[in-house]
Amino acid sequence: MAMAELLGNQSEYRKWFELYVRRLSQEPRTQSKTRELLDDLLGPPVLEKEFSLKDKLNNPQSGGSGSDKWNPLVCGLRKRMLLKEALEILSTASHQELMLLQYKHNLDALLDPRN
Repeated sequence: MAMAELLGNQSEYRKWFELYVRRLSQEPRTQSKTRELLDDLLGPPVLEKEFSLKDKLNNPQSGGSGSDKWNPLVCGLRKRMLLKEALEILSTASHQELMLLQYKHNLDALLDPRN
């Protein structure tokens, strides 16, 4: 996945992403790796504009432009759409059912236009 991202190849990235997620769904002891991936895809629960403003208020020296900012895209693909795909693939993994329900709930809340 890293090489496809480096090259900016969306189709290769998507292919390797899907294979990685399928592998995570098949292995019973991959909950921490699965959570790490899903956390990155979900991102912060606030809008990036609000996040930057909060950073400026908390740390006026930084100007709000840190390198640890969450980027909503990876290889030109929307991370939250990839999260949606990952949750569909992982839904076959009964050993991670509760965790997946939590991520689905959080994603639904972030994508709800009423919020």
